[in-house]
Amino acid sequence: MENRAELELLFKKYEDKYEDKEIPMPDYWGGYRLEHKEIEFWQGRRDRMHDRFVYTRHGTTWKIERLAP
Repeated sequence: MENRAELELLFKKYEDKYEDKEIPMPDYWGGYRLEHKEIEFWQGRRDRMHDRFVYTRHGTTWKIERLAP
């Protein structure tokens, strides 16, 4: 990949190609489906005033709460 635009073009190409089709995969392929109830994000900053947010799922919506600063 040269840049994000190239990635987005490839994504769009395959999104269109498989729009109404099942995406092929090997017979041995497996996976997990994770359904999060809560996710915390931390973003470090040089001045140590780090940002912390917690996203809590409520049905089909998410509540966002700042934990710090």
